[in-house]
Amino acid sequence: MTHDELAHDLAEHLANERRMVWENLTMGRPPAPRPDVYVMEKSFTRPAPRTFEVKVSISDFRADVTAGKWMNYLEFSESVTFAVPHGLVGKADIPKGCGFMVRSERGWATIKRATRQPCELAKDVLLKLLMGRYQVLQSEVRAKDYRRFLLASGVRRDLGAEVADFLARRGEAEEKLALAQERAEKKLEATKAEADAIRKAADHSAANSLRAVCEALGAPEGMSTEGAGWAIRKRLKLLDRDEEVARLRAGLAAIKRAFNQYGVPLLDDKEAA
Repeated sequence: MTHDELAHDLAEHLANERRMVWENLTMGRPPAPRPDVYVMEKSFTRPAPRTFEVKVSISDFRADVTAGKWMNYLEFSESVTFAVPHGLVGKADIPKGCGFMVRSERGWATIKRATRQPCELAKDVLLKLLMGRYQVLQSEVRAKDYRRFLLASGVRRDLGAEVADFLARRGEAEEKLALAQERAEKKLEATKAEADAIRKAADHSAANSLRAVCEALGAPEGMSTEGAGWAIRKRLKLLDRDEEVARLRAGLAAIKRAFNQYGVPLLDDKEAA
């Protein structure tokens, strides 16, 4: 691997959901030091900024160690770790306090852990990290858009403009679908609210009707629906009995008239008593 390839490989190895990684970023205003790989934990209390210096040649490694260039990184790092291809240097060649990582065919391995010391980041360093991270995100967005362009171009060439246009409109269709679902949910909520209002009105009307029935029957207010039904059936039975008495009295009067017509005396109710 070249120097940049090895540094990028190390950055991908160190990156995870809890850590931010920068590559080849000048730490402040030029001519500030520029570590090959710089990492920081996503933590307000323990960010643990660290520098990883990548070396691919023995001459570059010795020049750095002899000049003490790596010590400049301690201004904005808790530790410095040298990362090299397998077999380039040994553990004994690493300066005291520095870490040591080796890249072999099986991947990266930590041979020696660095000694950490407290470090407070300057304002210029923090601003540079922020601007560098923004540039990385912008580059990722541009790369993503470019990949989409290449995909659409390839599809258009291989499958035709109609399919490519369909894929290009896919995002728009998904947005419209989401909007339609949102509108449907709002309509459902409005319908539920309307149904609740109708139900409350019906319950109120039923309560008024039951109150009127209780008043008509002379029943106490607050009678249940079952009690009101029983009272109504009782009154209907009494009404039917009153009608039967009236019918019998009418029949008795007809009998009296028939007897009187033939001169047969018939005692009235008082005489019969």
